[in-house]
Amino acid sequence: MSNYYKKDDVYLNSLWGFDYAFCHSDCTNKKCGRNHYSKSFKAMGKTYGVYTASDFSSKCKKYKKPKKVAE
Repeated sequence: MSNYYKKDDVYLNSLWGFDYAFCHSDCTNKKCGRNHYSKSFKAMGKTYGVYTASDFSSKCKKYKKPKKVAE
């Protein structure tokens, strides 16, 4: 698979029981259904207590690196 982005559609993702990996990278793309801060992740957390998480930001074409904060 060349793109790990997933649409953040809670209903569609819940049909499969949220059976996919969530991303624990520093990605700021909250529209991605794999993102730890997505609506899908929040809905899954209310239903299931176990999930998988990976950091595949180097493979994702829609990865958004956070802006650096001036020191």
